[in-house]
Amino acid sequence: MYLLEELWKGNVTPDERAVQEGSPYQKIHRESVACMECFRKELSPEGKKALDEFFNKEMELADISEQDAFVRGVRIGARFILDVIGEYRSQLPQVNEFL
Repeated sequence: MYLLEELWKGNVTPDERAVQEGSPYQKIHRESVACMECFRKELSPEGKKALDEFFNKEMELADISEQDAFVRGVRIGARFILDVIGEYRSQLPQVNEFL
């Protein structure tokens, strides 16, 4: 099946990822959650609310950054494809015409 058809059907979802069991990412995530739980225990209700708002804003920023990186990566990939299929005029004589 063609990639564009898969995209149309909603089967292409680069933002959805599974975390591998035992991966460095999973280890750091668990440590981060444990730190957060310890930190939240020390906060007042107002502090917890402020912390939650802070992390919501940080997640919004991360989402914007990931989206931008994805778009830029796809655009660079498309430029590679155009460069590969485009005409190339070498300044040096070619030994093999098919290169």
